[in-house]
Amino acid sequence: MSAAFAQPAYQKGVVPNSLAHGKRVSPDVSSVADPYTGYVVGISSINNNATLSTDPFAIFTYGGTSLACPLTAGQMAVAQQASGKVLGFANPAIYATSRQQARTVRDVVPPRTQQALAFTSTSTGGKYLVSLNLDTSLTTARGYDDVTGLGSMNYQFALAVAQQRHHG
Repeated sequence: MSAAFAQPAYQKGVVPNSLAHGKRVSPDVSSVADPYTGYVVGISSINNNATLSTDPFAIFTYGGTSLACPLTAGQMAVAQQASGKVLGFANPAIYATSRQQARTVRDVVPPRTQQALAFTSTSTGGKYLVSLNLDTSLTTARGYDDVTGLGSMNYQFALAVAQQRHHG
């Protein structure tokens, strides 16, 4: 929650008052940023810039906001290209779309049963047990929450935002 900025009109009626207290709240949307589960990516890394020779193809799991943010931006870029319109500041359209087409955004809700993930770091060998949705004081909830915002974006939602931006 912002200490300085008033709650914008597009968040009113979507963000619970118990979180907003009349102030700007974030996040707006979410994407997988968990480095434990992450995205599976296959690459052949260049090992010599002069010859462009590569290492053998390998599969890795990547995660974190360094991956999630560009993927969300990419979804919006595809929507912008598909709609033929410049989105500009998309937040009002994101919230309007979530109100009108709730099925196009994936609401991230608490797991039905408590789950845990066993993880072994390939770089350090460290072993971890991560409990899902119980690791901090922040928890997911139905609708807007202060962990995942409105929920997880997908291309269908991003395209609906682009259409909303120019028709709403």
